[in-house]
Amino acid sequence: MEFVQLTIFLLLLCFSLAFYWLKQQQQYWSKRNVKDVPNSIFYFGRTQHLANFLQNIYQRFKDSGEIFVGIFSMFSPTALMIDLDLIKNVFITDFEYFPDRGFYHNLKDDPLSGNILRMEGEPWKRLRAKLTSTFSSAKMKYMFNTVLNIGENFQHSMQILLANGAAELEMRELCARYTTDVIASVAFGLDFNTLQKPQTEFRKKCDKAFNSFNLFVENVGVKYIKLFQSLHFRAFPKDVNDFFHKIVTENIAYRENNNIKRNDFLDLLIELRNTKLENGENMLSIEEIVAQAFVFFIGGFETSSSTMTFCLFELSQNLEIQEIARKDVLDTLAKHNNELTYESLKEMKYLNKVLHETLRKYPVGPTLKRMTRKDYKIPNSEHIICENTIVVIPVYAIHHDPSIYPEPDKFDPMRFSTDAVLSRHPMAYLPFGAGPRICIAQRFGIMQTSLGLAMLLKNFRFSITDETPDKLVFDKRNIRGLSVAGGIKLKVEKI
Repeated sequence: MEFVQLTIFLLLLCFSLAFYWLKQQQQYWSKRNVKDVPNSIFYFGRTQHLANFLQNIYQRFKDSGEIFVGIFSMFSPTALMIDLDLIKNVFITDFEYFPDRGFYHNLKDDPLSGNILRMEGEPWKRLRAKLTSTFSSAKMKYMFNTVLNIGENFQHSMQILLANGAAELEMRELCARYTTDVIASVAFGLDFNTLQKPQTEFRKKCDKAFNSFNLFVENVGVKYIKLFQSLHFRAFPKDVNDFFHKIVTENIAYRENNNIKRNDFLDLLIELRNTKLENGENMLSIEEIVAQAFVFFIGGFETSSSTMTFCLFELSQNLEIQEIARKDVLDTLAKHNNELTYESLKEMKYLNKVLHETLRKYPVGPTLKRMTRKDYKIPNSEHIICENTIVVIPVYAIHHDPSIYPEPDKFDPMRFSTDAVLSRHPMAYLPFGAGPRICIAQRFGIMQTSLGLAMLLKNFRFSITDETPDKLVFDKRNIRGLSVAGGIKLKVEKI
């Protein structure tokens, strides 16, 4: 009996302490005289996508004149930025206070987490300096033909599907196969041809890596990183790490033993590895190469395929815009002997506007985050954002702010005419972030997406079907990006 009573007492004590801690956390912002959303601490039973949830908070508090608001993420106090000048401070002006993205990493137990997206402080700074040159315009030209060959295979695969009687195609899956083949080739030197054979081991492992997002580790582990590292917590499963380590090291050995050059991302990483520093060490270790190749894939295949799918959805809803974009592609190719080259792709100005309007409506990163590394006093205010606090920038909400983009749900590529762009605040458009931690591979992402769209518009016409939704509802389970459960089916006709 005494044992039962003691057990009950201890359970009640734990419950009381947990309740007290939760109550204290819930009062974190109010104690600092910051407007907050206390019920956001229970958001994990949400009925809408995180982007829409934060959009509602952003618009409500912006209308009341707040420049930031307090919310909670896994019980952690989080600052949601609203004012664009303050967001510029976070990304650029006061970058020294917000130098890190706030992602968990554990190099000892989880080498894949040692990538440029997750690294912090001086290690990130050194790695960024090493990798910046690999995404220059000159290097993009080297990689262009590799992407072009896969693009031609993409449109050929679609022609086969249409010839076999398919008239309505699920475009998200097809676009994902295209971007999978592109990144697999460019980052890993592998030719899997998932356009014809979608269920390869590579694709399965990539899906597992992308879907193995551990909310607890990412949100709590980063706040108590040394503790979580000592307990050997990982960001990615061990079998995923072993798989990618194996294919990268085997491909590097094969290329070096056979003197093979492909002018792709992996070649550029090999060059950095073989460059000696003053102390005699290699500029990149094999573990660093594996981690960068891995994050290049994770950051490239899903984001670009989703962007292409959303773009085709909008063009099927707006046939006049689709025809203008197609004419831009065909007219530009006519000036270049009907050849799709790196230069001709960059000349497709209207297609570029269509792509940017797609990224406005459907930003690949609907939210961005940073972490304070020292106390930050909000300019012209009494408020201080304490060290080790997550800061969230609601990109989707900004991109749909009617005071910045009138009729934000309307698809209008002319929002990205030169005059329109210059008239807006520089932080009003953030599909790739901004400042020193802007997406390092944005040039490549735009290139592979634009090339795929140009190929499709040149060869096919897209329209809605009875199964195409009038308005897209985002899959609320995908908190890292925007996606539609079940994909998007469109009617496709060969031109």
